[in-house]
Amino acid sequence: PISPGRCVIRPISPVVVLSDPYLLVLVLSDPYLLVLVLSDPYLLVLVLSDPYLPVLVLSDPYLPVPVLSDPYLLVLVLSDPYILVLVLSDPYILVLVLSDPYLLVLVLSDPYLLDLVLSDPYLLVLVLSNPYLLDLVLSDPYLLVPVLSDPYLLVLVLSDPYILVLVLSDPYLLVLVLTDPYLLDLVLSDPYLLVPVLSDSYLLVLVLSDPYILVLVLSDPYLLVLVLSDPYVLVVVLTDPYLLVVVLPSPYLLVVVLTDPYLLVLVLSDPYLLVLVLTDPYLLVLVLSDPYLLVPVLTDPYLLVLVLTDPYLLVLVLTDPYLLVLVLSDPYLLVPVLSDPYLLVLVLSDPYILVLVLSDPYILVLVLSDPYLLVLVLSDPYLLVLVLSNPYLLDLVLSDPYLLVPVLSDPYLLVVVLTDPYLLVLVLTDPYLLVLVLSVPYLLVPVLSDPYLLVLVLSDPYILVLVLSDPYLLVLVLSDPYVLVVVLSNPYLLSLCYPTHISWSLCSLTHISWSLCYPTHISCRCVIRTISPGPCVIRPISPGPCVIRPISPGPCVIRPISPGPCVIRPISPGPCVIRPIYPGPCVNRPISPGPCVIRPISPGRCVIRPISPGSLCYPTRVFLEIFLKPLWFYTNLKNSSLC
Repeated sequence: PISPGRCVIRPISPVVVLSDPYLLVLVLSDPYLLVLVLSDPYLLVLVLSDPYLPVLVLSDPYLPVPVLSDPYLLVLVLSDPYILVLVLSDPYILVLVLSDPYLLVLVLSDPYLLDLVLSDPYLLVLVLSNPYLLDLVLSDPYLLVPVLSDPYLLVLVLSDPYILVLVLSDPYLLVLVLTDPYLLDLVLSDPYLLVPVLSDSYLLVLVLSDPYILVLVLSDPYLLVLVLSDPYVLVVVLTDPYLLVVVLPSPYLLVVVLTDPYLLVLVLSDPYLLVLVLTDPYLLVLVLSDPYLLVPVLTDPYLLVLVLTDPYLLVLVLTDPYLLVLVLSDPYLLVPVLSDPYLLVLVLSDPYILVLVLSDPYILVLVLSDPYLLVLVLSDPYLLVLVLSNPYLLDLVLSDPYLLVPVLSDPYLLVVVLTDPYLLVLVLTDPYLLVLVLSVPYLLVPVLSDPYLLVLVLSDPYILVLVLSDPYLLVLVLSDPYVLVVVLSNPYLLSLCYPTHISWSLCSLTHISWSLCYPTHISCRCVIRTISPGPCVIRPISPGPCVIRPISPGPCVIRPISPGPCVIRPISPGPCVIRPIYPGPCVNRPISPGPCVIRPISPGRCVIRPISPGSLCYPTRVFLEIFLKPLWFYTNLKNSSLC
């Protein structure tokens, strides 16, 4: 109806009129007629529902201008969400509208019209879901400024997490915003607008995933506090060492991190970051005051050294059995404990801990050097077995006659000694010790069963008399042709051999020349024999240099100090370190991706440890002079190029 009481007769099919471009132009050129068309949603739907008709309108820049230039007409179009959805649902039509900067400016320049679009999240999603359309808007700073310059409109965008995710999920679009200092300033200058972003953990993670953007956030103390107030978001910061370095230099921010035990564990898991914490006495107190937090410190040998250098802190560690086990499990860390007699008594009072100590050859040497501690070890047969099972440690014991007496007084332990030919040689070269061995016939059998060792025994006339006086042992001696030659070449020994009813046929059976059996040829010389076909037996000490030890004035043996190769022990998730079981060359141990640390496994080398990022070398000469008694360790120290 045109007015009350009168009506208008409309054609049944307005498509007939609208399908004619010429007629459509006449309608659209007259604003009054256009209002009649736009005021009827049914007619407008017919136009927009036909993809061909809207294209005809929108393809001619002249025709959409009358509609878009009149705010009233545009409001009628935008006021109907259903009609607007039809327009926006067609990407091709929407591209035609947005591709014209002039038309887009008309829409963005009117806050009221823009508000209608932004107020409907569904319509805004359709726009933002198309990267191409969104790129067109963001690529033109002139068009983007009206949106960002209005805090109210920006809040509408940021208040919808789903829409904001679409924007932030595209790194390219986000870079366009953040690379423009003017636009970035508009966002960061208004804390109220930034709060919706930082208050949403999921969205904040998207922002923090870009290190460059995160640096901009962390550079503002106020914004950094907002980030650190969320434990989940803080985890993202702490997992990145580069970003964490930005946080830790601020004492105030570091306190926020250390007050949360879970976050503190993340800090302590990185040795490099933990060094920054431990260098601050106030922060160190916070760490050490909580035993649960102290465990990550004690699990790192390098960090534990920092703790052990403070006597007060060391007492706290030793009073807790669990923490003490962590210290004693690392031989290198145990040295500072064993250097203090008072602390050593606490360690040795626990049999379980003492076993851990004795399982390391180097540490055991420190124990054996103290007569009082050695008595504690030798008084326990089980611990003594641990000593004797290591050839190198047994060598240290056997080299001291006073210490050897408790070993040889136990037949079981003596058998362990006699099973090692090299150790047996050490025993047999000492007349006093040899008498102890030969005084027990059962123990003498392992000696006589080895021809080389038997030669050493037979070289002593007094010992040979003891052998020949026992018919059973005499048979063992004479069963070896070489040993028989030694006997027959000595007139005195030969006289002992004849009364024992050794017939001349024994000489022939053993392929000994008849001339050797006559007294005129008893001065035949012996043949020097070695343990192996070569002149010496080569046994490596460690992957480093070897030590040549003579068995007797004749051949020599190069034997191992400790069996087995090196042990690969990782310090942190970074690279591993090759650490020799026993003293050898130094190794490079990286504390962090920065400089490496040269740490000795045992005395004999210098230590270069960075206290903070950089390099600092200090010789451990005082430490070495206290513990190093062998001259070859000190010689290596003076010749070392590291100090």
